[in-house]
Amino acid sequence: MLETFLQAIILLSSVAVIPALVSTEARVRRIGLTIGLIGQPAWLLSSFLHAQWGIALVAMWWTMFYAWGLWTHRRKPGNGRSPAYATRSR
Repeated sequence: MLETFLQAIILLSSVAVIPALVSTEARVRRIGLTIGLIGQPAWLLSSFLHAQWGIALVAMWWTMFYAWGLWTHRRKPGNGRSPAYATRSR
């Protein structure tokens, strides 16, 4: 039962994340990064329960980069633009 639940979370979060991360819109990328971060506990728990240490390490790597991506693409106060893609004013 738990494994079925974990696999459903893994499937749904992964399917939602992939197109969102390649979006040209910063808002959609932030949503994708958030969904990816939310799905990581299922990856980690499932990999630890089955002693899949390679998958566990990759899941930890993805967790770090989802968090880094959220930090990088956070909203900049005032204009709503992502600092990572903000352009300089001339």
